[in-house]
Amino acid sequence: MERVKFGKTDMMVTKFALGCMPFGTPNLAAGWDPYSAEGEKVVEKTINTALDMGINYLDTAVFYGNGHSETLVGRVMKTRRSDCYLASKCSPRASYDEVIKSCEDSLRRLQCDYLDVLQLHGSTHVFNEADRQHIVHGGPLDALNELKRRGLIRYLGITAEDHLCIDPLIEAGLFDTVQVCYNIIRQGAGVTFLNKCKDGNYGVCTMRPVTSGIFQRQLEFLCPEWNENNRASMVSLAFGLSDSRVHMLNIGMRTPASIERNMKFLNEFMPKFDIAEVPVTAGAIYKSDDVRHGLLNDKAVNDRPAP
Repeated sequence: MERVKFGKTDMMVTKFALGCMPFGTPNLAAGWDPYSAEGEKVVEKTINTALDMGINYLDTAVFYGNGHSETLVGRVMKTRRSDCYLASKCSPRASYDEVIKSCEDSLRRLQCDYLDVLQLHGSTHVFNEADRQHIVHGGPLDALNELKRRGLIRYLGITAEDHLCIDPLIEAGLFDTVQVCYNIIRQGAGVTFLNKCKDGNYGVCTMRPVTSGIFQRQLEFLCPEWNENNRASMVSLAFGLSDSRVHMLNIGMRTPASIERNMKFLNEFMPKFDIAEVPVTAGAIYKSDDVRHGLLNDKAVNDRPAP
């Protein structure tokens, strides 16, 4: 299986990461309960299946079921830690001491001695300037660097639903990896943010690459036939895999069957173009269409007089 260098880190990662939020989050309407005895067995089998099929990056957090996800992941890591890179998260609002303790507690639940990446968790929190100042000057960043010095973590990461709220932190070059929401219905990060990440040589992982079912739910009302045969999900995966600025897609997969289905798609999919090179403004789209169809060349377009 293809592996790519994860930005400035020394990690060679697979294109899919196993997102472990479902292992701490029930979905009873769908028959999913990771707190039941049967559910816990499925989780362990799912993690082992992912590792057996080549996925080598697991992303979890204390916030996923108040440590339940980490605990279940730890049951597998007890014997398979060397088979993968492991990432978890801590609160960006915590103090220096709280970040240190959070990491130590996570390691205990995960039954391992170190994390490859510890991320400040901004998944549902939009950072304002006060939050950013706290991260840099109020303890969290210093704590992450101390944990790295002690060998408890290898790299510093940050996550965010809204790419704009961490833009200043990324520009300052304070972290090694970034995880941001970027998918077929939320493409804002692709305008300028991912370019900055590329320039800064960040390891880029996208959250919600299959939209967490949001796109599919909308299609139930807008165009239900698009959901047939899992097409909407596959198109969503194709979108993420077609952007050269993205190293890895963090996918929450509950069962071995979902691992097998997505890995089959990954092994068969070949990007036909690079989304990073597709224009994002109307004028640029018109220009590229004219050039692409041989109606104009780049020089002719650029030499057009200003109105």
